[in-house]
Amino acid sequence: APWRTERIAEFRAMLSTPAIAAALARPADGPARGWRERRFVSADGGAVRQGIIDRLVVVGEPGGWRRAEILDFKTDRLDADTPSESSLLAKVELYRGQLTAYRHEIAGQFGLDRSRIATRLLFVAPAVVREVHET
Repeated sequence: APWRTERIAEFRAMLSTPAIAAALARPADGPARGWRERRFVSADGGAVRQGIIDRLVVVGEPGGWRRAEILDFKTDRLDADTPSESSLLAKVELYRGQLTAYRHEIAGQFGLDRSRIATRLLFVAPAVVREVHET
């Protein structure tokens, strides 16, 4: 039970950090719909694209969606409790393709311009959030 108690304490500490709390907060700019582990499968130019989006929040209402947020949780071990910006940028690059595919899928499903879809990586262990922009 000590191991479990320690993990619960770590999880609660992570949730209380400003960056994580802000990333998980309910959008203040209108009604929203949220999903955890939203699965998708689609055809794209003869190839099959599939994935599981850890957290998706769409703001607006059916037929009038205004924007979306995709949050992907990562448990990667980074170089320190406070990782360097260069190590975070390397991780963002590593996952950019995955988040770009998620953005493309959600744009099609909800009729949103891709520029209206924010994608973020949430690194659990250091409690750090990084925005992932399309290149």
